[in-house]
Amino acid sequence: QQTMRQSSPNLTTAAAPAGASSRPSSMKNRQTSMKNRQTSIRKSNFALGRKSSAVSFLSLSDSRKNSELKLVRKSDGLSKAAQLRLSELTINKLKTKDLGLVGREQEAAALKTCYDSMTNRLKVIEEEPEYTQEGGNRAPRNRKSYAARKSKIQGQKELVFISGPSGVGKSSLAMVLKDEVASTDSGLLVEGKIDLNISMDQPFSSIAKAFGKIFREIKSGGGEMESQIGEDICSVLGGDVGSLIRLIPEMEGIVSAPRKSIASKLSLKGDDDYMKDRWTYSFRALTRILTSYFSPLVLLLDDLQWVDIASLDLLINLISDVQNLNPLMIIGCYRSNEVSEGSILGKGIQSLQEMSSGFKFNFTEIKLDCCKVEDINQMILTMMNMDDPEKTMELAELCMKRTMGNPHFFIEFMSMLERENLVTYNLGLLKWTWNLNEIENSTVSSANVVELLQVRMRKMAEETQLLLQQAACLGPDFNTPTLTIVWKNTPHESSTDKSDEMVTDMLMTLENEMLIELCGLNNYRWVHDKVQEAALALEEAQRASFQFEIGRALLMSLPEKQLEDELFSVVDLLNRSSGKRSLDYAALNLRAANKARNLSAFESAAKYAAKGIAVLPDEKWSLGSALSLELYTLGAQMELALGRYDQANEYCKEVFSQRDWPLADVVPLRMVKGRLMFSVELKFNSAIDYCQDLLQDMGYKLLWSRATVPIQAVSSLIRTIQTLKKKPPDFYEEMGIMTDPNDLAVASLISRIFYSAYFVEKLLLSVLCTCKLVELTLKKGMSEFSGTHLASVGAFSLILMQDYETSRNLCQVALSMQRMVGKTRATECEHIAYAYGLTWTTPIHQCIHPLEDAYITGMRTGETLFAMWNLLSSSIQLPFDLGKPLDRILDTCAQAYAQMRDVSQAGPALVFSVYWQMITKLATPQEGDPTKLEGTIFKPEDHSLRNNIYEGCVHLATGELMVFYDIDKLAERAVKGDTVYEKCFPGFYSMMLETFHRGVALYAMARKTKKRKYKLEARKIRKKITKWQNGGNPNVSHFVTFLNAEQAALSKKYDEAEDNYSKAIVTVARCGYLNHAALFNERYGDFLMTVRNDEGEAMYRWREAVRYYKDWGAHGKANQLEDQIEQQNKPIELTESCEPHEATEVGE
Repeated sequence: QQTMRQSSPNLTTAAAPAGASSRPSSMKNRQTSMKNRQTSIRKSNFALGRKSSAVSFLSLSDSRKNSELKLVRKSDGLSKAAQLRLSELTINKLKTKDLGLVGREQEAAALKTCYDSMTNRLKVIEEEPEYTQEGGNRAPRNRKSYAARKSKIQGQKELVFISGPSGVGKSSLAMVLKDEVASTDSGLLVEGKIDLNISMDQPFSSIAKAFGKIFREIKSGGGEMESQIGEDICSVLGGDVGSLIRLIPEMEGIVSAPRKSIASKLSLKGDDDYMKDRWTYSFRALTRILTSYFSPLVLLLDDLQWVDIASLDLLINLISDVQNLNPLMIIGCYRSNEVSEGSILGKGIQSLQEMSSGFKFNFTEIKLDCCKVEDINQMILTMMNMDDPEKTMELAELCMKRTMGNPHFFIEFMSMLERENLVTYNLGLLKWTWNLNEIENSTVSSANVVELLQVRMRKMAEETQLLLQQAACLGPDFNTPTLTIVWKNTPHESSTDKSDEMVTDMLMTLENEMLIELCGLNNYRWVHDKVQEAALALEEAQRASFQFEIGRALLMSLPEKQLEDELFSVVDLLNRSSGKRSLDYAALNLRAANKARNLSAFESAAKYAAKGIAVLPDEKWSLGSALSLELYTLGAQMELALGRYDQANEYCKEVFSQRDWPLADVVPLRMVKGRLMFSVELKFNSAIDYCQDLLQDMGYKLLWSRATVPIQAVSSLIRTIQTLKKKPPDFYEEMGIMTDPNDLAVASLISRIFYSAYFVEKLLLSVLCTCKLVELTLKKGMSEFSGTHLASVGAFSLILMQDYETSRNLCQVALSMQRMVGKTRATECEHIAYAYGLTWTTPIHQCIHPLEDAYITGMRTGETLFAMWNLLSSSIQLPFDLGKPLDRILDTCAQAYAQMRDVSQAGPALVFSVYWQMITKLATPQEGDPTKLEGTIFKPEDHSLRNNIYEGCVHLATGELMVFYDIDKLAERAVKGDTVYEKCFPGFYSMMLETFHRGVALYAMARKTKKRKYKLEARKIRKKITKWQNGGNPNVSHFVTFLNAEQAALSKKYDEAEDNYSKAIVTVARCGYLNHAALFNERYGDFLMTVRNDEGEAMYRWREAVRYYKDWGAHGKANQLEDQIEQQNKPIELTESCEPHEATEVGE
């Protein structure tokens, strides 16, 4: 390469000045540098592999059948690179590389329109870039302003599917964006291709390859950006980095796996649903980081007709990530004739099309078909450097007949005609000549380019054919060292030469034949997937034993680290031999299944487990019982995670039918059966009984008897609280970690009973389970369940015992303990600690930010259920309770709700839709009954399952509409001793607001009707909320002040009432509680009008209420109150029957 640079200055850039950095100064320069480096490698290898010389004159060579121009040596003065350039300038060769995209102008324009749509939106913020170039490195500038402006740009993601038969130019069409992306300062286009040979079992194959290329690009750039990206990834992903490195080895060096923490010592794996959601978050977070540096980022995923389920799910999750506001374009190419509507990809495309509007990405389909005869003729003109279409039209029509207009088939057909001298260049006439009759008689029509390629391949030397087939078994791309290992370690009779030089020479031959191409140092790829398909269809590659021998050679020869990286490919090759049944191959499939499970590729894990079971010998239960049990257990777990419950049950039955297993061996499998009852069959009572029986078999007794559950629960709660009170606040720092698998299984089962009991409203059984888990923690050490259930004890101490101080202390200790244990179940712990404990003992506004952080933690760890509950609390419930402006809340609703649907969490999504509909009805003027909770967002008839979540949230939202729109109706509902919400969500923070508003309605009705029943219920609520305040709740003081005002008004202590009304209004106004500033002014105005007869002051209070309602954003309520004020000011029209003195009295 150095010689080439010195002798051929036109091929390289000018030398850098002394002292300048050797690294490219921008992303564009880095890409250009990489491109030049690869080109130099290829050309230097080409020059070294053949003899070439300079040209002095041209002479005819009678020995060459195709009359190719012979290069005659003049001197050795020119470099090999210069000789190479001259050898490429021959005029007697078809110029197949110059064709471009003939006949695809409209499709190319459509693709560029999609790209421009994304980049034009990006230009909105280009005047304030996120990064600047300083000394060759990217430096952040004004990140907050950039992020704020960026958040206003919607729909920055583009999803394009290019479909058509094989060979019509789908990949070539997609690559028209390569130059467009390269012309930007920081854009990047990377390609990932799925292997047709073994793709269906390999998870994330194409996406992992595309991301691997991104990290190779990062390494080639180096500098500060490389270290900054590594720091960003480690800070965001933390412990999940190791899993990504196992999938994308190219990440190693840029990021490193974190040190093992206390959490890593916990031997019990998280639920598979958590693992899958955590993996989704990790890839989304990684994509957000990369798209912030490479802008725009274009991912080209080719041959999606062979996509696996895990890759398709990940593609959907990346493009539907509403939190990623960076420009991202995903282009998927697939063969339309191999994808049906019911296939994996067909269903995925339909789902993506439906999702596009809700998840803010643009969906585009581009369909390609075979070329027309005019296009074929234009390609012939280009290949022959001619400009008269009439001279070549008959040849084009013949080519159209033979190739059906398939572009790749046509190019291969023309190359065959050139090799067979059916199309030749006449040097005497200096033009191309051919004989149509001879071509027609010598060729046959075929729609299969594979057959044509195979004819050419079979003319090669036997050893070259063998190497070609071995390379095809390695995938869509391969490297020389791996292929050399296969060549040296597999039996073959065609050649005794197994040297490295032999492999290099054969690769050069394949490259010269335009079957493969260089794509990096010692890395090759097929020029088209049809070439690989043709090689795999040859005789040797079709034999199962041939691929098995390749897999065995790799298994025996690859270093351990490389074997781990290539594990899926090696195992798939070994699995090709259906007759091989042994414990060793079963163990390899188990290893692959565990790796796939750790990547949350459950479909692939299930397939490897099933294959491992299939290759077990007949005597598996006697020769390899431990391995067999592990395979069946993993298979059952994966089938359960995929929702194939019958197959999971079959695995369980097979194991339990063999013999009486030691309990320790089959606990995981029995837990699978318990989870089937809990998660699938929804038989909560059966799940409670099953888990209790399993605990008893494990030697752990949970209950004395069913009848004594109340006594046992209360006594356990009192005893547990007393034990915890005696310990110092930092007692957990001296505790060990629960590592015994049996103890961890016990903890998991008790936790399952805890939630099952909650769903069937067995609250005291839940209390007992919580206490037992805390006792287990104190005896055996901390586990992932410890923090959650310590916080639950704190919540129960408040709910059942009204012990505010103990609740606050235990919740704070639980949070600290959970931080030591790790992030697994941390979001669950924080939700219980804040939603059921600390919101009652600390200022409620201080709980919003911790819940936001808990939401982020939950998305990282895969605990999407509690992540969504925390998102619901921090984005809509707490802001609503605190009277934050409704328009700000509504701005976040669409995005938050889309994310809940995205992670398929129906419970939080239901509550969110109820709140969203309620706020919408408050914010907009209403027609009809404004208290009816129904609209475009929430419709009761859409929800057939009426559980406690549904009943509770609908009851609360309807009450909120009533307190503002029809307070009398709320009073009628509340006077019946209404505690629906309290029963559905005992101890939840919204109970404070719901209870208070019932009290407001009851006092309003008591003043209006003077009826005793309203007075009694109103006083009960006032007494209850006062007790909360006296217990230590800092969030209800203004509630108590206002209710005291209402009680004083009922007791005819009017001065005291006015004083308390004023104090309550001042308090909420200062705190920014706009909802209650409006409500308190409205109720005070009603008191002044109806009791004090002070119309002027009443009007002032009502107008203040209108102002606060508008500031809050409740325009529907504000309009209603304005109408009421207008009606109050409207003069009363007298009828003819009125006496004069009555008119005078009214006038006065």
